[in-house]
Amino acid sequence: MSFREAPVPSTQVVRGPTRRAVLVAGGGLTLAGALASCGLRASSAGPSVTSLPLVRITTTGESFSPTVELRAGSAATVSWQVEGGAAVAGASPTMRFGSARTRRVRMTVEEDGADALDAVVTFNLGFHHQDDAGKYNMGARHDKAGQEVTLVENVSRLTGLRRFAAAKPRLGGSLDFPGCSRLQYIECFKTDVRSVDLTGCTSLIRLVVERADLTILDLNPVAANLRDLRGAVQQGGTLTFTPLTAPLAAVYHFCVVEQAVVNHPAPAQLPVVEEHWDRVTGRSGALTSASTAIRSLLTSGNQYATADLTNQFPAGRDATLDASSNNLTAVNLSGCSGLRDINLSKNSLDPAAVDGILTLVASWGTPDGTLDLSANSLPSTVGAASREKLTARGWKVITDT
Repeated sequence: MSFREAPVPSTQVVRGPTRRAVLVAGGGLTLAGALASCGLRASSAGPSVTSLPLVRITTTGESFSPTVELRAGSAATVSWQVEGGAAVAGASPTMRFGSARTRRVRMTVEEDGADALDAVVTFNLGFHHQDDAGKYNMGARHDKAGQEVTLVENVSRLTGLRRFAAAKPRLGGSLDFPGCSRLQYIECFKTDVRSVDLTGCTSLIRLVVERADLTILDLNPVAANLRDLRGAVQQGGTLTFTPLTAPLAAVYHFCVVEQAVVNHPAPAQLPVVEEHWDRVTGRSGALTSASTAIRSLLTSGNQYATADLTNQFPAGRDATLDASSNNLTAVNLSGCSGLRDINLSKNSLDPAAVDGILTLVASWGTPDGTLDLSANSLPSTVGAASREKLTARGWKVITDT
């Protein structure tokens, strides 16, 4: 079928009864006639789309294909009303408009004539499981091409929401989730989102806002439950955290690389972080860590002067440290025999410091690691002897010669 501004219907894909598309047709056709031509019947039951609470989406493409999942057992109907145009019912419709321009689409959900927006558990405008993967990833089942969407309004009305995905569209503006206490995933990789309100998101596990347009991020509402933060490379070049009033008690992955970071959490505020990545963020002073679980510390390209990581990488951890391209003059790795990949290149380590690191690492007796001390001072004969011991055990050791 081809209707002016009329979407093409699709079959609902959530659990529960399947509802076929309901079209509001223009161009001189009556609603009953348009539906009859498709073998469908109009229904007069229930409220109109515009009388129900709604979520509003601004789309700019020739087509729009959102996906909504409802909670198990729900018999609710999802409807999409193009403002000034047609409507379609279905959880995964494809709306083909025939031309690209700005349109606003209203999504409503109703069951037995009443609002059922709280039945929505997934709202998906784009996602790929290989973007910012990690162990709390939503998985390939939710993969979906990014939609040409610039704004989503009234998301907080989806009080039963568990997954919000809008990766790679030019989604902008503010995403406000107050009251979404069941929300677990926010996936906004490569968007233009400018702010996120996490008030009341007491179940949030994963927040992906990498390559967005944030300037300020307040993690206090989710400090107790957040496990995975991916907030690197904001478009404005600076990300300011609202000062924390409590530790990020459950965060295992904290990534804010390649931007200026203001109010970076202190080591004690990341007590169980496993992957702490903050390279090229303007960090300075003394490099320390207070995590009981750290296994990957990537902090190259900063201005640290000293590093004391005593007992942070215990035996058997198979850990990585990259503190290259800083201004380090002293490094303490006592009790860090769990390190297998150490990059301290391009620092300001004198011969005694280089010798001390080589001797300490050799004393661990561990095999098959990598130690890069290039672009520092030359080791003395003492350091060179330790380098030979490491090489004999399968280590790749790089020093200036």
